[in-house]
Amino acid sequence: MTTINFRQRNSIRHFSSLYMVLALMLAFVIPARMAARDSYPVQMLSPYSLNLSDYGNGSAEKYKGWKAASVTTDNREISIGKIKPLFGKAAIAAQNVSNAFMENLLRWLAEEGISMERFVELVPKRRAEDLTNLKLTEMNKEEFDLITRIRNHIPVSDITERTVMQKVIPKNAFENYTKTGGWDARVGGFMSRACDLMHLRTVEDYCYGLALNYSGSPYFNEELTKVIVDEIYVMRYTLDNGAIRKLRIPNTADDLQNNPEPFKGHGYTGGGINPEGKYILGGPEFVPEKGGFFEMTAAEIYRIDKNGNETLVGVLVAETNDAGETINVFKKVVK
Repeated sequence: MTTINFRQRNSIRHFSSLYMVLALMLAFVIPARMAARDSYPVQMLSPYSLNLSDYGNGSAEKYKGWKAASVTTDNREISIGKIKPLFGKAAIAAQNVSNAFMENLLRWLAEEGISMERFVELVPKRRAEDLTNLKLTEMNKEEFDLITRIRNHIPVSDITERTVMQKVIPKNAFENYTKTGGWDARVGGFMSRACDLMHLRTVEDYCYGLALNYSGSPYFNEELTKVIVDEIYVMRYTLDNGAIRKLRIPNTADDLQNNPEPFKGHGYTGGGINPEGKYILGGPEFVPEKGGFFEMTAAEIYRIDKNGNETLVGVLVAETNDAGETINVFKKVVK
């Protein structure tokens, strides 16, 4: 017969106790943490989201009182050493937004019973203005209704003061934002949630995916067939609730009449085919009502090169003007 000595009995009791504690954690603690996590559209366990949690509510004040280490005569530069970038791609990914476009698209397509190939066939089509005289490049009503149902998974109501928005701007716009006497720190036109465009990485990805081959485009040649820039500028920013309430999905008949190709009129950018013959999918977009422009509560501008490397080159800063008023202005970031 096998006997168990005193030390062995204590060891058994010790491991039994540890097992019970572990079982309780699995049964109660972890599900509770998961439930708490899933109740937030942005995962609060991420160190990035903790920083971002209050970064859409007057957060330009974070820069108030900072003085640039390298100051030009017009005082429109700020030292990179004074800034902790918050809107880089790593931070956007760490937000874990529950309905981010590419992370959920295959599931949404499966719910509609269509393939990715079929979706890619539909997105480049333009919503038809006249359903009785369809062109090959236009959607019929059933196709528009289908793509609208998928688009409605990302409504305006899901945008909050913590949502990082994104817009590509030309180089001359960056210069105008950051020079003395230049543009006010406001944003308008077509924009997207940054989390919905994480699959775009290089200059060509952005130019083809966002269909930036519009008439007079600074990104393409005159024939609008080839990207001619080695870098682009991407503005990432947050808005207050007043501005967010004025956003909408651009898919109305008026939108079609007021915006020529490559605008598609169904709430997505049309995407495009790069020189290697690969189709680059874009993403959902929003637009202000009645062509409005919004002040941003926080903003950064990144330069992206042809290989997809991002460099922070501009930041929104709160300053006091000669009248004693606090205003937000963009400053160039210098090393």
